[in-house]
Amino acid sequence: MRTSGRWTVGPLAIALLILACGPPRARVNAAALQKDLATMRAAIAAYRRDKGQPPSSLDDLVRAHYLKAIPGDPITGKPDWRVMIEQQVHVDEFETAATAPASGIIDVRSSAPGTDENGRAWADY
Repeated sequence: MRTSGRWTVGPLAIALLILACGPPRARVNAAALQKDLATMRAAIAAYRRDKGQPPSSLDDLVRAHYLKAIPGDPITGKPDWRVMIEQQVHVDEFETAATAPASGIIDVRSSAPGTDENGRAWADY
């Protein structure tokens, strides 16, 4: 845009420049996802260490004060995490249920479809 012999930069060009200089949204989301997953995984490990069994739900972590709240997945915007469950396996029919390990959450993953800017699936974080 040219005004009275001088070049001026339009507001749209300024906005584009600011967006281009900031970190890509996918990178910010990936960092937030890694932070939230690390927090929840640490809470799952602490719960298991303290209680001798894994939590049966993410809500157990909140009720037992290992988490203040279940965070929202930064990719989906909802607390719709995919939990990995450890199931009891009975190899011997004579084994009593009391000696079998307790079922519960052993890991948590994003339920978001798609990939980050490097092609890594959100569910693989």
